[in-house]
Amino acid sequence: MEIMRSLSSEYAFVLITTEQLSEAQGSLHADIRGRALACYDLAELGQQEAFIPMMRTLKLTYSPDLVWICNGSPWQCDNASTLRDVFADIPIVDQEAYDADQGWIRRYHEPGIQSFDRFIAINRKIRDVFTERLNMDPCPN
Repeated sequence: MEIMRSLSSEYAFVLITTEQLSEAQGSLHADIRGRALACYDLAELGQQEAFIPMMRTLKLTYSPDLVWICNGSPWQCDNASTLRDVFADIPIVDQEAYDADQGWIRRYHEPGIQSFDRFIAINRKIRDVFTERLNMDPCPN
């Protein structure tokens, strides 16, 4: 949300979530008001089998220049190759936000995730995993 807040005057954002939010987590709608064109909670709109067709429709609707994944979900990891196919003509940036030992990091070497164009680490621990354990260039061209 902070990045959207900082960049909303320069870029048009459409927020798409694939994980159903719990009551304790609340809604993102109030936070994005005035910062995004729209917010789509796919888990509230349909079953997971419908997510890819919905994303195809959203791609046609908004013609994005970039897909920015923030803290990818297990569904996104499972469907990374299909996401790459849907967004074959635009870059995918994957920003990982949490654990540097479990979750996404264990799936980093899968071809679908490898097909993403850039990766963002939000803290030193994740950056160190990217650069030291995975040998990523810290500033790719």
